[in-house]
Amino acid sequence: MTVRIPRSVVVLVLAILLVGGAGVGSFLLGRSTGRNSIDQRAIRTSAYNNGYGVGYLAGNQSGLIQGRSQGRQSAYTNGYNAAVRKANGKIAGTLNAGQNLAFAGYNGWDIGHYYVVQIGAGTGGTQYAIPTRIELTPGQAYDLCPTSNGICTGPIP
Repeated sequence: MTVRIPRSVVVLVLAILLVGGAGVGSFLLGRSTGRNSIDQRAIRTSAYNNGYGVGYLAGNQSGLIQGRSQGRQSAYTNGYNAAVRKANGKIAGTLNAGQNLAFAGYNGWDIGHYYVVQIGAGTGGTQYAIPTRIELTPGQAYDLCPTSNGICTGPIP
């Protein structure tokens, strides 16, 4: 028994095989010549270098601006704080020295004891001085002397 395939079917199958083979061949040919004709590595390297350079410059400029700003602020803050500390130290030292000079004419001040002091005019740029002092003692009365500019003391009546 012989099977007869119509001629139109044979022509159709051959046309499909021919078109499919041409398509596969064209694909393979394009793939092999496309990779060799364009240097993919060179394209990637060029793109990387261009992007890197632009990014580096932008980042560098931004970093310089930010760093300078922070440096100025830090220098101002540190300098200001140092100046305040130095001034406060000088003021405190000056105040301490002034307080000590106010009582310097007398030795033997007792901490926690009460005194009657006379305030007088200072000398050498000092506004006040203590020309006399009397330590208060229990059982004594204190009053201005009627005959002199001093303090008179006596037993409490």
